Amino acid sequence: MAEKPDHIVIHRVESCGRCERSLTSHPPDGVEKRQVHDLPPIALIVTEHEAEKKLCACGHATKADFPQGVSDIQ
Repeated sequence: MAEKPDHIVIHRVESCGRCERSLTSHPPDGVEKRQVHDLPPIALIVTEHEAEKKLCACGHATKADFPQGVSDIQ
């Protein structure tokens, strides 16, 4: 069991399970605890790489290189 859970949901007793008398004003005599452990959903992180293109005064066009592992598939 986690020592410090992220969320606590209290399930209250409203009435007696036998005579149905209201117990809303009575403090609890104790609690039974159970924990559910969930993994958060996996999120896709997209990084766009942009290679600059520059045209020199001499007329030559130069493009920056992409790092290794960045494919040309779109």
